[in-house]
Order: sequence, then C-alpha cells, then structure tokens
Amino acid sequence: MGELYSVNSKETLENFIERARTICENHAQVSFQIHLGRRSSRQSRALHLLFQRISDTLFAYGLNLSVNCDVFKQPLERAWKPEDVKTLIWHPVMKALTDKTSTTELTGQEIDDIYGAIQERFFLKDITLPEFPREDITYGNQKG
Repeated sequence: MGELYSVNSKETLENFIERARTICENHAQVSFQIHLGRRSSRQSRALHLLFQRISDTLFAYGLNLSVNCDVFKQPLERAWKPEDVKTLIWHPVMKALTDKTSTTELTGQEIDDIYGAIQERFFLKDITLPEFPREDITYGNQKG
C-alpha cells in the first residue's frame, strides 16, 4: 500500500508525523522517500494534463511531428505525444526564460510565464492553445 503526503505547512507536517508514527508502530518496516521541490503535486498533474491537451490541440490543427527514421532514410510524420510537448516545446522555452532544467524547480509564476510565452508564439501562427488547467485538477475524488 502506498500513500503520498505533501508537506508544505505546519499543519500538514503534524499530520504526516502522526501518520508516520502510526505506521511505524504497526509495521515491521516502513520507507519514506523525500522529494524536495517547489512544484506541488497539483501543479505536476496540471502540467501533465496541459501537455496532453497541447498534443491533442496540435493533432486537431493537423500538425504532426516529423521524426527521423534511418530505415527509410527520410523523416516520418506522427502525432504529437505529451512527452514530445514537454521535451521539444516546454523544456527549451523553460531553459531560455528561467535557465532551469527541470519542471520540478519552477515556481507557479514561472510556469505561468513559460506557458504565456508558448501561447503567444502559437497564437502568432493562428493556433490557439488551451488554457492552463487549474480548476479541473483533482485529488482522487476531491477538487484539489
């Protein structure tokens, strides 16, 4: 069984410590993994959803990704995938604007600035990208 705790306040720290204490008292072995970063789990889910929506939008506009294929000695066309959006669009713009190399290092404002720059460039090519997902990001069955 796995559980995820995001500790970002005194209250959530106390909740985590109490849960950790309970787990340790009732089980022989427990491992904790620490992940340091500015980006919240909600922001992470929003970014992944955004990358999916951008790839869907590019598909709707009939835009494909050209990939090299050594077998045929010429590029092949395929639909954009969310990972392509992250690697080929998001990361280069992120690096240019923030000099950061990982989305986990970004602040909320930096995420907004990066996406604004991306939207602007696509708009200049008459391509309207979706809004950044905010209200539709959920935690399980609850709005987060």
